[in-house]
Amino acid sequence: MTNNIFDENCNSQSVIRVLPPQTDRVENGPVQFGDDLPGVFIRGDYAGCFALALKRVVMSNEVNDLDKSILLNLQKILADAVIGSAAALVKMDNL
Repeated sequence: MTNNIFDENCNSQSVIRVLPPQTDRVENGPVQFGDDLPGVFIRGDYAGCFALALKRVVMSNEVNDLDKSILLNLQKILADAVIGSAAALVKMDNL
C-alpha cells in the first residue's frame, strides 16, 4: 500500500530489541520506560493471535483505505514479534 500514513516511521522490517531481563515477567498492557511516553507491550504469543485476526480483517476488503493502512501497520508490528514456524502464518503478502 503506497498511501500509508505512517510511512515515515516504518522500516521495511522491524528489528526485535533485546533488553535486559526484568525481575518480574512483563505481561500484556501499558508499559513506560523512564520518562518516555507510555506504550503497549504485547507478548509474542498474543501478538501472533492479534496479527492473524488483523490479517483476516484486512484481507476481507471490507475496510476503508485509511483504516486498512492503519491496521496493516499494526499487523506488521505484531507479526514481526512472532518467531519460529508460526511467523509465516501471520506475515502479510504484499497487498
